Amino acid sequence: MGVTLTIGELPNQRRWGLALYTLRKQLGAAVKAIKPEEWHRIVVAYEPVWAVGEGATPCSPQEAQRVHAALRKFITKKVSADAAAKCRLTYTGSVNEDNAAAYAQLEDVDGFVVGRAGLDTTKLRSIIRTLALSSVSD
Repeated sequence: MGVTLTIGELPNQRRWGLALYTLRKQLGAAVKAIKPEEWHRIVVAYEPVWAVGEGATPCSPQEAQRVHAALRKFITKKVSADAAAKCRLTYTGSVNEDNAAAYAQLEDVDGFVVGRAGLDTTKLRSIIRTLALSSVSD
């Protein structure tokens, strides 16, 4: 069985420049509890609280990549390069049919969680089609 650990920062933490500090602190608790050889069973889902909900502005793909790269680097430093390579880092912050393709192309984003857009079959079908086409071009 695997585990999905969701981490994220609040709007004020982001505004005050504490986003990465907050995320490292949250992830640090998991680092202490998970054996190095078990990281292949872990999914770390980055969910910026400020980017979720009706009318929220999603994290830009560039910012999502920056954060995911920092999280992977943190796991490399605190656990191992092998653990960082084997765990999956996902983005879960207002992914929809308009931005899924951009997130799918990011080097350190291994996938994403679809929330509200997944409730609409037309939107979900569009997201899945985007991912299928993205996988073919890789």
